[in-house]
Amino acid sequence: MAWALLPHDTPVGDLVGRSVVARGTVEGSSEVVLAARVTRLGDDVVVRWSTLSARTDPLLAAAQRALGQEPAHDPAKEAEVHRLPAGATIGAALLAATDVHVERVAVADVRWPWRTQRTLAVGLAVAAVLVTAVMTWLAGDPSLVGAWATASGASALLLYFQVADSWQTRQPSVREGDARLAPTEVAARLDAALAGPSPAERVAVVTAAYGALLGDIVYRIENSALFDAAVEQTQRFQLALVAWEPEAGEAGALASEVEESFAAARRHAESLGLAHLPETARDPARRAVHAAGIALATDQPGERAASARRAADLLRSLALYYLPVVDPDAPSLVGARRELTR
Repeated sequence: MAWALLPHDTPVGDLVGRSVVARGTVEGSSEVVLAARVTRLGDDVVVRWSTLSARTDPLLAAAQRALGQEPAHDPAKEAEVHRLPAGATIGAALLAATDVHVERVAVADVRWPWRTQRTLAVGLAVAAVLVTAVMTWLAGDPSLVGAWATASGASALLLYFQVADSWQTRQPSVREGDARLAPTEVAARLDAALAGPSPAERVAVVTAAYGALLGDIVYRIENSALFDAAVEQTQRFQLALVAWEPEAGEAGALASEVEESFAAARRHAESLGLAHLPETARDPARRAVHAAGIALATDQPGERAASARRAADLLRSLALYYLPVVDPDAPSLVGARRELTR
């Protein structure tokens, strides 16, 4: 699923405790993908950032281009920390901290290296080397010297790798579920966010909204035209849902038709309100709305049951197929229609 882009004028103070990923350029040429985390420090914020992709030094790149050479890329930088005002915008903050002109930025799941664990490991390795050296000297027993020497060697090896690791760049990792995203994948998701939600996601928003209205008994009575297939606007919406095919080549156009037809059908239904009902049905419908409202609002089981039965009787007496069936036992009071038996 595509990420949601943040506006460049989002205050960094609003992002405290969260991490973002961004894509931009240095000196208008070299493209950089980076991650940043915002934490609170007094009235200010601290932005810790690290590049995820290689970064070109702008001065070196200019010199190399002047010599007709391809600019070399530095390895991704280890995290740097900058203190900034909480009111600074995310675009300005990242430019000030990283020299990157940010084009796209989004909140993401970023895992940062735990420096304390590495420091503790180095400390333990040093202690182990010292202890094994002393114990080897004190043992005097030749049978113990080999064991202590082996332990000392293992500790020294651990120390070597920990120190060597401290010299290496330790980048944060960007996650999506259990998967770790490569810099190119992070950039691709930022591009997808720029392009907006997919057709399937757009249709999902519409169907979720329509489903919520189907479960709202008061809305269904007061705006019944949205659920009446005989209404032109509603019929158009229902046909758009039937025609929707996520794998179709014209999925974008089909999604637009679902969105537009739903908006048109909803506007039309809400403009009509109870006027869509036959004139003789409007007063009973108002009383059914009142009874349903009481049933939904009360916390008294007896009052709820009586009001729900009252609403059910009123709607049943109208015998209009597009009005909801009342189920007193359902939390929303909306019941399913029974299928006709053959």
